This record gives sequence, structure tokens and C-alpha cells, in this order.
Amino acid sequence: VWLRGLRGAPLAAGETKELPYLADAFERRLRHAKAEWQTLTVTRAPATASESVPAGTFPAVLYALAASDGRTGRVAFEEAYPHRLLAWSWQRGSELLDSGALTGSKRLQYWKLQKEGEEALRAELGLKVR
Repeated sequence: VWLRGLRGAPLAAGETKELPYLADAFERRLRHAKAEWQTLTVTRAPATASESVPAGTFPAVLYALAASDGRTGRVAFEEAYPHRLLAWSWQRGSELLDSGALTGSKRLQYWKLQKEGEEALRAELGLKVR
């Protein structure tokens, strides 16, 4: 949430910051690791770049992540407010650990979408319909 920049840019273009970091519970469970504080180095790219995801191509702010456990990551947020998360990935060396990309976006009153047939909206977002 901090990195998304809803209250202003967390880092200036090209800036690097080192932060305390606690890996999420799922990641720790996969590695059979204890909950221990680590260090995360976050670097903002020096310039806005074009990011292509299934939902389209957007001007994006890019961040490179380096965790003290050896994992590296990449996060892309849409430059325009509200700075949607466009894509993210984590890897260790050349092994991709996890990733995701924006397939679509709709502003809907989800609490009103509970009738039969409304699951078809998933297809409009690029998601599989069960």
C-alpha cells in the first residue's frame, strides 16, 4: 500500500530505500522459515516506462525489490491515480517464484452481483468462468 503511493510518491525517481521487511506467512510456510525481520531494498526506476499487461498498455512507475533472503522482485503501478497495480513478480536467481498481471478492471457494486449468470462478468475481466 505504501509503495502504491496513494498519499504521494514514496520514493523519488531513481531513489533507493532500505526497509525492515517481514515475509508474508505463505512465503514463510513455503520455505519452512521462521518469522524473522529481514531487509528489503526498494529502488524506483529513474523514469516512467510503458507496461504491457493483458488489460492494455499503461505508463507505469516501476520498482525493483531485493530481499536479504536472496529473492528479487519487480512491481509496476499505473502512473495515473489511483495507481493500480499492473504487474508484480518474485524470483530467486532465474527461478520465477510468483507473478501476476492485471487482466482487466471494472468498477462495480460487487455486493449487488449475487444472482445466477453474473459470474459471466469474470470473462470481461479476462478471468476463467467456472
